Amino acid sequence: MHELHELSATLASIPRLPDQLRLIMHTFARMHGADKGLISILDREREELAVAASFGFSPSALETLRERGMGTSAMARIARARVVIEDTERDPRFASLREMARNDGVRAVHSTPMISRDGEALGTLTVHFSTPRKPTEREFRIADICARKAAVFVERARAEERVSERDRRFESVLSSSGVPFVLMSPVRDASGKITDFRWSFLNTAAARVMRCKPAEFVGRMVTETMPRAWDDRGRFELYVEALEKNEVREAERQSAADGNQSWYHIVASPLDGDLAVWFADITQRKLQERSLIDADRRKDEFLATLAHELRNPLAPIRQAANIARNENASEAQKRWSSNVIERQVQHMSLLLDDLLDVSRITHGTLQLRKQQTDLQSIVSAAVETARPLIDERNTNSFSRCRMICS
Repeated sequence: MHELHELSATLASIPRLPDQLRLIMHTFARMHGADKGLISILDREREELAVAASFGFSPSALETLRERGMGTSAMARIARARVVIEDTERDPRFASLREMARNDGVRAVHSTPMISRDGEALGTLTVHFSTPRKPTEREFRIADICARKAAVFVERARAEERVSERDRRFESVLSSSGVPFVLMSPVRDASGKITDFRWSFLNTAAARVMRCKPAEFVGRMVTETMPRAWDDRGRFELYVEALEKNEVREAERQSAADGNQSWYHIVASPLDGDLAVWFADITQRKLQERSLIDADRRKDEFLATLAHELRNPLAPIRQAANIARNENASEAQKRWSSNVIERQVQHMSLLLDDLLDVSRITHGTLQLRKQQTDLQSIVSAAVETARPLIDERNTNSFSRCRMICS
């Protein structure tokens, strides 16, 4: 009991699985008075046992064991039950390894399977004796205790390896992601209030945006690396609220840290006591939104001006129509009214044409077409129109005019 207690206390201070298994093997063999022993662990990829720790075997003997399928260790793993060979010279199950046993002075063997909590056979714990013998019940109980201890440490090591592998994959995915991502740990004062954050991880995209190297930031506080980071109190409060309420928070904020005036869409999510933050530069989108707002404002101003210009002709048209309907109006007044209405209608027509042209330009449907015109006929018409205005007696002037028009 004292040795088992010492074994448990010592195992707790040993970090590596091979060293832990080696200590269990030595303690187990010493308590049995065995000359040799080994611990085998199942290699899941190859579905075969591999030696994890050994005691008293020569390299050639271990190689023979591997070549012959690990003997009683493999039997115990497959059967998930203890296998006892009281005399290697007489037991037919040991026939394939009998020569190796003679060379190494082995006459008795017993193997105990290491069973996980879910019933999987993780490997075996085996001891070899130089004389034929049958283990006692006490030795069986010690073998079971040591096998359980070994199984616990094997399971723990595999769980840690799975976590490490998951973290490596997670880090690899995040590092290669084009979306900037950082992981921060909260820094608290004596009362437990969050006063700052400490960088735990930055992916490549985040380091590129922040113009830094991840190694320069990891382990340091945010205010130490970016003194003006919390000038934006809203962003700091967003991070604190996400962490304390254990809820995802997102916002669009314009950063002023170290003179950076860009806009970012920020998503803050609690992650095992830390804070995961994704952020994307949306400055271009904000500029486009501002341009759309300005364009919409200018459109409203244009429509308001156009409505005013279209309403202005209505007053003279209405007045002229009233005069034209008046029975006492003279012919001159009626002609004046008709001219006013025609002139204002033409003005409104020009305004509507301008409006249609603006609409066509906006939708990209305005087309400029070049018309083929008989220039000679235009010139001739112009000359004939000018004929009465030119002195017929001044033939030189008329000829010169005709020549210039031609």
